Formats: sequence, C-alpha cells, structure tokens
Amino acid sequence: MTFPYGAGFIVMIMGRDGFLIGEVSRRSGASRKALRLYEEAGILPPPRRTPSGYRVYGSDALDLLAFVSQAQRLGFTLEEIRQIVAIKRSGRAPRPHVRELVRRKVADLDRTLADLAEVRDALHKLLGWRASGRRADAVVCACIEAAKGPRKGDASRSVGWGARTRTASAVRGPAQVETERPPAATRR
Repeated sequence: MTFPYGAGFIVMIMGRDGFLIGEVSRRSGASRKALRLYEEAGILPPPRRTPSGYRVYGSDALDLLAFVSQAQRLGFTLEEIRQIVAIKRSGRAPRPHVRELVRRKVADLDRTLADLAEVRDALHKLLGWRASGRRADAVVCACIEAAKGPRKGDASRSVGWGARTRTASAVRGPAQVETERPPAATRR
C-alpha cells in the first residue's frame, strides 16, 4: 500500500490526538487565516503545538467554530463573540449579556428597515414622476432633487444594501444640494 504523503504523515495523524489547522479549516469552513485571527482575538484558546510547531486543535475547537459561524450569521461582531466566549469561560452564563446585545441589534435593524422603507418609497415615487417641463433650476436631475428620502435628522442612521453601507445623509433633498453649489463666479 502506498501513502500519498508518506508513512510518516499517517503516523503523525494517528498519534497527535487532535486536528492540524488544515483539517480544522476543512471541517469548519473557516480559513486558516480566520483560525489564527480567532486565536489572536481570544475566541479560540491557543492550541497545543507539535514538537515542530504545528497547531493541534481538539475536537472542542470545531464546536466553538460552529458557534462563531452561527453568531456571525446572526450579525454579532468578533468583539461581541469574544465577550460572549469570555463570559462562558469565566463560568458565568452569557445569556443576560447576549439578550442585551440582541435588544440593541433588533433596535438597530428596526431603524435600518424604516430607513430602507423610506428609500424604497422614494424610489417608487421616482418611477411615477413626471415633470411638467424642463426645470431650469435643477442642478443635475429634477426628479431626484425633488424626491423625499430619509428625514434630515436621521443622518446618523445607516442604510445598507448587502455588504455596502452608507449613511442616510447621502440621500439629499433639493435644499441640501442647492447649498452645495459653488457661487456662479467660480463655476466653469
């Protein structure tokens, strides 16, 4: 029988009582770089090392990585995940802390959804917008300038589409655009 990596490799797998970083990466779906980042951030405990310096993770690392993956899907940041894991490691129940984080996340999502609904409504109105004629006072496009986006006081809210995020202040009304025009003497 021939072994693709040599007989020494098979002995190393059987004798180390854990998983090398590549195997943990393959089984968890997390990249090797992510595993090192989680270790550096204090989410993953430092793994044992072989005499040659390779990381050897126990099977509990896979359970922890499944938790990290699920928490990220729910919108928790790495810092929040680190805090939750630290609370658990200290012997306390992380549930009260998690409930408060979830309350804040729900409130943020509610604000974001409200902003997105306003933007959607403004865009729907743009589809039906008809000008009575060319507006000479339009800076660029009269229909966009006349649109009502999120309220001016909501400039600190984030409006996100996928991985991109922008502030609601990027949606400007005509009065805001008008004040940003340079004086006529400086226009070219």
